[in-house]
Amino acid sequence: MKKVVFIVIFITLVFTNFNVFAKDTVYSLNKYEEEKYSFILDSYNEEGKKDGLLAAGEVSLGSVDSENSEYDVSHVILVKYNYNGDVIWELSQGKPCLNTLDYLEYTYDEAGKVDGYLIVMPKTYKASETAENTNRQETFIKVDLNGKVVWEKDSSTEEIISITKIISTHNNENKADGYIAIAKTLDGQSQLLIKYDLELNIVWLKKQDKVTEKQLEYQDLETIYEEKEIIGYALIRKVVQSDNTETVELIKFNSNGEEENVINQELNKYLSVKLANTPNGIIVYGLTDEVKLKEDDVSYYIIKYNNSLEEEWETIGEEPLLKDKVLKLKAVEKDNEIEKYIIMYNTKSTDEINTVVAEIDLDGLFVKKIKKITSSYYTIEGFNINGKTLYFIGQINCPADDDCEYNMSSLFLISDEDKVVEVKDNTSRNILLIMAAFVTVIVIAILIKKRNTTKA
Repeated sequence: MKKVVFIVIFITLVFTNFNVFAKDTVYSLNKYEEEKYSFILDSYNEEGKKDGLLAAGEVSLGSVDSENSEYDVSHVILVKYNYNGDVIWELSQGKPCLNTLDYLEYTYDEAGKVDGYLIVMPKTYKASETAENTNRQETFIKVDLNGKVVWEKDSSTEEIISITKIISTHNNENKADGYIAIAKTLDGQSQLLIKYDLELNIVWLKKQDKVTEKQLEYQDLETIYEEKEIIGYALIRKVVQSDNTETVELIKFNSNGEEENVINQELNKYLSVKLANTPNGIIVYGLTDEVKLKEDDVSYYIIKYNNSLEEEWETIGEEPLLKDKVLKLKAVEKDNEIEKYIIMYNTKSTDEINTVVAEIDLDGLFVKKIKKITSSYYTIEGFNINGKTLYFIGQINCPADDDCEYNMSSLFLISDEDKVVEVKDNTSRNILLIMAAFVTVIVIAILIKKRNTTKA
């Protein structure tokens, strides 16, 4: 009998350690009419150490009546979470009108240390004011590490602009000394690169007007590092000639906004082109249809350039992706050294959309999937990682055939990375049933054998 008990315990332990469930915990504000997170950053404490996550997005506050008219109202919202998903502080920003979040970055003190967060949003007005009688501009709002507004200022350009991306810049001592932004005029006639100081005053502005022979469109912007020392800035730009031929280029420019190198002029063969921050060189990624899959399928590609701006490797995914969904790539560091790349993409099975997170090694080789979320309830906009825990942000959607207490609520999802996942709910149940049946068969067989031995 002791042998039977030992075998049962051994088998149970083996199957118990075969964990088919990921530990997913979903948090939501669920306090506004509609909520959606679109940005996620590491948060910092006063000592300059990472201490959680900052999620940011927009919330709908319904509508208000003003001067016999009804206006929809939304605010920009920032929420700081600790790593366990507890809300540390929350900030709602905006006036009685539609307020949108264009970008989110860090702010820095004179020593170059993170001292807060930068909200980039259109200047907001009271609902009774209109674009015809006001000079709408982009606005910068500095929020300190405790969620308090420090200052607010306009972008200070003569033209009405919209900023699509802003990144921090650094001096020769590698300390943050300001920002570079991609901007465009709201009439669509000009593309701009703007250098700001730490107080968001303009240092220089490079303006590219649309002319008859060609048109320019700036698409993405990132810092170029060499062993974590900044050696320049990378820019993706689309050039449309007068005969409608297009080229998408990767260029390098310096801290004065002067173009130094055209690294690649043939990126227009890809469906989309984005830049990812990496401690060494440049990472370009996006969607491509040059895949060995079915016709019309697309997948991701990643190109790594070294510090000499030469192509180091290129990799292409082997799984069909959805074209119109979010694609994100992040370099992960450990002990101040880059360890791997994590990519998030979307696939489809039957009627469900799957959000997949996979690991890519430093040579561009696919390692493994580390997460798969299948849900019609989630729209995932971004992710972050701390150790072996993944954090997702986006929106929780109420399906049309469900009676939810909310319409669209914010999503903050925490998932243990190492408890991986490509199993469905019924698969988990089947494994447990097989385990139970297996143990039962062994126990019965041993008891029958013992009974026969006793009879003999």
